Amino acid sequence: MSGGIQFVREELHRLQTSLDEDKSTFVTKLNQVRNDVFQHIDKQIQRLRLIQEGYAESFQYLEEENYKTCDENRRSFDRLCLSINQNAEKASDLLNSFRESFPHRPRMLKNIHEYDFTDVFLDSFIQDKRDSNSQFIPINDQPEVQHTTSSIGQSHHKQFAEENNQTNFEPQSRLTSTCSSSSKPDEMIDMSFKIPYKSDRSPQLISFNSDENYFLVYSIKAHKLVYLSNQTPESVNIVLPFNKKLLNFGYSKFHRCFYFTSRQTNCFALFRLNDRQIEIIRELPLINTNEQFISGHIYQNLVHYIYSLSSKVIFAKYDMETSSDLEKINLENHLYDIEENIKYRLIDSTVNESFISCLVQLNSTKKWRIAIYDIKDFERINSFDLIDARNPLSIVSAEKREFQCSATTTTMQNDNAEYSLLFVNDPESHFIHCCDHFQYQTPIQVNAFGICALDDGNLALIGNKDLRGLNVQRYLKQNNVQLFTKED
Repeated sequence: MSGGIQFVREELHRLQTSLDEDKSTFVTKLNQVRNDVFQHIDKQIQRLRLIQEGYAESFQYLEEENYKTCDENRRSFDRLCLSINQNAEKASDLLNSFRESFPHRPRMLKNIHEYDFTDVFLDSFIQDKRDSNSQFIPINDQPEVQHTTSSIGQSHHKQFAEENNQTNFEPQSRLTSTCSSSSKPDEMIDMSFKIPYKSDRSPQLISFNSDENYFLVYSIKAHKLVYLSNQTPESVNIVLPFNKKLLNFGYSKFHRCFYFTSRQTNCFALFRLNDRQIEIIRELPLINTNEQFISGHIYQNLVHYIYSLSSKVIFAKYDMETSSDLEKINLENHLYDIEENIKYRLIDSTVNESFISCLVQLNSTKKWRIAIYDIKDFERINSFDLIDARNPLSIVSAEKREFQCSATTTTMQNDNAEYSLLFVNDPESHFIHCCDHFQYQTPIQVNAFGICALDDGNLALIGNKDLRGLNVQRYLKQNNVQLFTKED
């Protein structure tokens, strides 16, 4: 027995030593890496300071020389004045002589150089070695054709996100897949259209009316609605008949009208544009004054919406034809990860015929996830993490239907196969995450202040200076990215 206890004690001591070594090794390694990074940064700062000092000395020299030259020129002028006063009869000759030499006077202006400035790409001088083989989809910035397709709507819930998300971040790791960062045409996403639009660099809501071929863009920060058409280059401001900020904004092709929700008024309303004026055609009494919208979308004749009541989160359906609630489900046991024993915080959702897809954050963590639920009973079907997500704001789904048989992996073998993509806008990481309902696919590297999905399975987004369409479907097909149909 004593021998057994001794063995156990020795084993425990060995395990304790390993744990202590884990801690001390980590601390030593982290301190070393921290020192290396900070020393490298300090070295770059010192180099910039030396460069600045060199320019400062050069500018100081020029300034001193300019004073000397100007003083000498002024003394010559003063001598002229004195000579004219002493020799009035020769005044004209003296002045003419000075005029002839005046254009050749010494001047320092020509010694001031002009410079071209290039921004220092700060991420380039510190790189994570794990990223050396990282890949993502770049964008071909030349539009191919000038036409657009319709949208199924978009929602946005981080209303007070940072105004300027243009700082360059280098993600810590990226998905390695069939995607490439090279510039070959078939390894870039082509643009299908580009409409001039100067963004205010804040979160935007965007939706497309395919029946009348125009976009509406809503700036959350400025509470401004803008009409954009692909037919004309101009944008038109639309007067909003209310002062409350919008939470959701989309277009229902089924009802041929736009819809919006407002968290401040608990309003879900349908509207059209009539001579560039908003015409409210219906308001739906979905929630009470003590409740709060999280998201709301129209799919066909049903409104699928999520709202909060105290600490509860409720999913509900509203039939617009019968003007009645179909069901309400308490999501307390649904927004929960059993394996990690962590609850979700629901950020946004999007709906199609089969699924409601939720963008969620695991409480008290920096991990974001897509959770897929059956639209009929809200049973969770699947969930997966977003790769390198920093602060994703919204999620949209795009449907794609193929009518011809094909041997490619993108087009399924059965006629009329249907599949859909999910796009998550994550401006802080400079990514739009592309997924299907079963797995993460790849990041698209682009700055987007707002996104909406198009009926052909592609994507529209708001950039710095334009509204653009991305032909994501062509890229996936050319690069044989595996997608799943509903039949799979």
